[in-house]
Amino acid sequence: MKKLNSLVYAVIFCTAIFISSCDKEKTQNEDQQELAQLLTKIRALAESSRCGDDINIQTLPFGNKACGGPSSYVAYTNTINVQELEKLAANYTDLEIRYNKKWSVISDCALVGGPKSVNCNNGELQIIY
Repeated sequence: MKKLNSLVYAVIFCTAIFISSCDKEKTQNEDQQELAQLLTKIRALAESSRCGDDINIQTLPFGNKACGGPSSYVAYTNTINVQELEKLAANYTDLEIRYNKKWSVISDCALVGGPKSVNCNNGELQIIY
């Protein structure tokens, strides 16, 4: 009887651990919304950059097309929290890689070329492709 009680407790314990470790599977729409929210944060932070004649303008590739390579670029200056922008961009890239694998995304495999230049127009950054 003691062995049976121990076995029952062991089964209950293992089942509880298994159930608690199961994560609710997100839908494709929920995954898309998560990517969209992160993209909004990236763009908002980058667009808060100030620019002018004496400020260095940079570009940052981020995201991941299903065939490889970045899915987008963002322009920014060091007038913002660059480390935060890089962190958000890295998170976005990781999420997009997982999204592409999870949902078997097929890409057009066209390379997204980097910007030819970035201009400062009336205090706002403009990417030229």
